[in-house]
Amino acid sequence: MAVGVKKYNPGFLTDDEIVASFCVRTREFEALLECLRASTGQSNAHALVIGPRGSGKTHLLLRVAAEARRDASLSGFYPIVFAEESYEVSTIGEFWLECLGRLVEQAPDDERADLRLSHDDLRATGNDRDLADRCLGSILDFADRHEKRVVLLVENLNMLFSDMVDPDAGWRLRHTLQTEPRIVLLGSATSRFDEIDHPDHALYDLLRVITLRPLDTEDCTALWQAVSGEVLRSRKGEEVRPLEILTGGNPRLLVIIARFGSSLSFEELMGSLLDLVDDHTEYFKSQLESLPPQERRVYLALARLWKPATARDVGDLVRLDTNVCSALLKRLVDRGAVAIEGGTPRRRLYYLTERLYNIYYLLRRGSGLSRTVQELIDFMVCLYSPSDLWDGVKQFFERDTSASVPVEITEPLAMAMLDEAAGLEETGLVSQALDAYDDVARRLEGVGEVESQALMAWPLIRKVTLLHKLNRVNEAATVCDELAKRAKTRLYPDLDFSLMLTLALNAIVLTDKSHYQGLRAADQALAMLDRVEVPLRAAYEPQLVLVRAKALYESGSVAEAGAAIDELIKQYEFTWQHEEVIAGALSFKGSVLEQVLSEDEVSSLLSCMGQLGEVVLGSVETLMRFSSGAGPARGLALIEASSSRKLLAPLVTALQQELGQETNVAKEVAEVAEDVRRDLAGISFDILFREITGSSELMAKKLEDQVALNQSRMDRLATALGAVNVYLKEHLPGYQSMERQGSYALGTLIKPVDDNDEYDADIQIVMDPHPKWEPKDYVLAINRTLAGNKTYADKLSLKTRCVTVDYAGDFQLDVVPLVTVEGNHYVCNRHDNKFEETDGNGYRDWFNEKNRITGGNLKRVVRLLKYFRDHKNVFTVKSILLTTLAGNMVRESDEGTEAVSTVAGTLVTILSRMSDYLQQHPNMPEIKNPVLPTENFNRHWDQRRYANFRNRIQSYAQTSQQAKAEPSAEKAIKLWGELFGDSFG
Repeated sequence: MAVGVKKYNPGFLTDDEIVASFCVRTREFEALLECLRASTGQSNAHALVIGPRGSGKTHLLLRVAAEARRDASLSGFYPIVFAEESYEVSTIGEFWLECLGRLVEQAPDDERADLRLSHDDLRATGNDRDLADRCLGSILDFADRHEKRVVLLVENLNMLFSDMVDPDAGWRLRHTLQTEPRIVLLGSATSRFDEIDHPDHALYDLLRVITLRPLDTEDCTALWQAVSGEVLRSRKGEEVRPLEILTGGNPRLLVIIARFGSSLSFEELMGSLLDLVDDHTEYFKSQLESLPPQERRVYLALARLWKPATARDVGDLVRLDTNVCSALLKRLVDRGAVAIEGGTPRRRLYYLTERLYNIYYLLRRGSGLSRTVQELIDFMVCLYSPSDLWDGVKQFFERDTSASVPVEITEPLAMAMLDEAAGLEETGLVSQALDAYDDVARRLEGVGEVESQALMAWPLIRKVTLLHKLNRVNEAATVCDELAKRAKTRLYPDLDFSLMLTLALNAIVLTDKSHYQGLRAADQALAMLDRVEVPLRAAYEPQLVLVRAKALYESGSVAEAGAAIDELIKQYEFTWQHEEVIAGALSFKGSVLEQVLSEDEVSSLLSCMGQLGEVVLGSVETLMRFSSGAGPARGLALIEASSSRKLLAPLVTALQQELGQETNVAKEVAEVAEDVRRDLAGISFDILFREITGSSELMAKKLEDQVALNQSRMDRLATALGAVNVYLKEHLPGYQSMERQGSYALGTLIKPVDDNDEYDADIQIVMDPHPKWEPKDYVLAINRTLAGNKTYADKLSLKTRCVTVDYAGDFQLDVVPLVTVEGNHYVCNRHDNKFEETDGNGYRDWFNEKNRITGGNLKRVVRLLKYFRDHKNVFTVKSILLTTLAGNMVRESDEGTEAVSTVAGTLVTILSRMSDYLQQHPNMPEIKNPVLPTENFNRHWDQRRYANFRNRIQSYAQTSQQAKAEPSAEKAIKLWGELFGDSFG
């Protein structure tokens, strides 16, 4: 059942409605309750919730107020809820007057009259200090009468303090909160502000800060289900991810979409996005019109840029001085309308916080900007929808049946009813539409004219397609049987056409029930083409071949399906509507049949999509599969050389990132690209092991499961890292930023040998230099800060250069402090109490460049080398040393050559060169950091371990060379098995 969430303001809900509608932000809710329970009167715990507009601050505070009124354990508190905007507060006296005014409205009925008299009397007080004291006194008298402590729930503290004309207001409020045990403050703000951030300001270190992060996919799904009342099936659950991206995980915007489109498929919802934003123009315009004119100009310029932009970028667009533009952007950040999204302290990047507003603005502007948004949406439909092209075939018939009704209509009333029934279907009135189609069919029964007999098929054809869309396959099959019986045997072209379409629909329906019956129906439909007029035959035959190929595939005749697709491509490459036919066939081959296309086929697919001006269903997976097999460099080159580049912006971004190239795109594009990269990784392992071993799909999957760090563990690592980073950001003195390091940053993590074994992941915490700290103090500061959180207190151990957070049985997170002095970067050796120069980011750039030269294959080879080490367990070497050795084997001249064109080839090349290098050095050589020659990676190695490693690599190089050269697949598999172990079987 759907819950009642008001469009913009949850303040209109009752306590019961607040509780019923509260389904996310539960961790933050518990944190605020902890503050209340920790407020003993001796020492109160005040808190501040920070989050942009629409992130759920109001709902969260109202939920706390409702709990204080409902939970017996919190009966000692009396909540006073401020209005979301307290525009009349400019002094501390007016603050307490507002508080008293809110109490008048929220006190028990029998006390309101007296409180109102006091409030009205106090409004005339001229001296602000007297006003504050007397208002506070009235509030405390109320608290004493009820033997409760007052909880002030104050919205938008940052805006409130920016409007204060009294410079001492903050200090006077701090004094009250620190000395008066009957007052607890739980506030909210749209962003951090000077009053809490600077040591010389009043509220510094007084409030516990709770930051509202964007909702993750799980929370977005929960909110969607709560608002729409719809329990999502697995397929539709996946479709929440793009909505998370479009809204930026903003609860208010997700509620807007959920209320608008809960009954629509994702594709239909995205097609109706303009209707959605039009429906909420009032909301978007109100947000815009509330801004002063100059700020509005800057805000709209940022919306037009639609990517994280600097103050200079924005200033150039609106013809403003950069310094003036920076000041206006800061105001917008303070309002919560704009967020800082990366960059550096001197060159910050800004982005709109209300992501759907950006989409709204670009769609409303039209022209190229509107098209750019539509291209992203089309891409998302293909990425987050199933790769099965069946839906595309069905949509073709649904679209064209209504357009191909015979021209000579003798029953205009029936035709009008048919249009009306189609209108009911389009507006989501499914039951009424089905009844209307039946009614039209009944009215046409018994009519003798040929045209009416042909027309009689159309309401039933529409009914079949609608039933199939609703997954009511058995009912659709029954209607198809009825259609086939009604189709006349007399050879009238229109009737033959209707029968052919009936058989084609039957093939679709029956394939879901019985693959062999579906195939038979598809063959019958193709046979009927001989009795259909030539123009209709030319239009429909390619689609029927797709229908038949699908039926072949589902019946297990994969090779025949592939042959049918290849024949289709060959036959229709240069015929009418060949773009749609060829693109669909190639996408079918790449996604459904899971074949890696040739370069010529990929170029043809890209050319067809460019001419069509849209992304074809299945094409995204097809292009990812090609890019994984041929390497991201080759995939990117083909896409960038085609007319489809703009249609595939997220895929282009993902491939550029795989190659270590810098990208600056809209956050929505960047987040879709992140999902593309995750999919690319999964496809890469599949293709990698098929390529190396020639093994079956089942074996490829088994090997993927053995080597790849499974997604659930990656997700747990990302969650843990995010939580640690957020906590350190809010509590660690001198915190600047967090950076991934080591295998985690390079993308070369692999699964441990045992499921219960732990693996290591490294992060660096960049910190401000402290004038009084020694190197060991930075490590101890991180340890002390994390120990202050009960979540981490029992997981910590001090290492030489880091603090390790041990997630037992899963992974260890090494947290390394990094200090930058005069442009040089240092880690901190706690034992020796000295700084040690390092350059993790420089190393990552070096590795990414080597990886780019190999078209992304170096990263895969390093994972394989680590697989040798961990699973064969016959040699020992640190990951950083092994990675450096492998990278050193890649030469600039390798780019574009056969030596690194495939994963198997790159593996053989690196093993062979590494063996040659090691054989030239009987004694252990120094393996230095390629970007910092003073750093030596040999510190955990010795001559004995080196000699063993040297011999093993020589053996692996010889075996890999033999396996690559072996023409017999059976013998090659045995040779690869010697390298990878018995699991290659």
